[in-house]
Amino acid sequence: MRFLAAALLALGIAGCGGTDDADVSSAERVERCVERLIQGIPRDADTSEEELRFYVRTAYCRQFEDAGLVYDDGALEIGAQEWLDRSGSEECAQAGAAGSSTTVPCDEPEGRRTIDCALLRHVRMREAQEYVEDLQARGEVECDDGTPLVELGVP
Repeated sequence: MRFLAAALLALGIAGCGGTDDADVSSAERVERCVERLIQGIPRDADTSEEELRFYVRTAYCRQFEDAGLVYDDGALEIGAQEWLDRSGSEECAQAGAAGSSTTVPCDEPEGRRTIDCALLRHVRMREAQEYVEDLQARGEVECDDGTPLVELGVP
């Protein structure tokens, strides 16, 4: 009995008894993000698996991780969707007098809002629900790909 207790204590101290999310590295979060995002993407003959993985890793997951928007399991924080809404920028161009232009904060569109729901499928459901409900409080919302909002957990 003492041997069993000592063995369990040793395993616990060594960390062999389970995983600790604090030990998940940035690279692991990026790869888990890539795995989530490529699931269900139809493959065409012109794009290899490695090309797809490279694109998703570079264009999305690494940037989201650098911004602190990837959970340890690869799920995305709602900030990733907000980044996509801004197209990666928080500033928009505005035409000025005599052909000049300036940058200003982006205005939110009025009326019916079409959102990219593909990324929202990889955001924790509660965060996605709150995000869509906030948008709905300001007007009608629909998914760009025709996904019913109920699939995102929004009544």
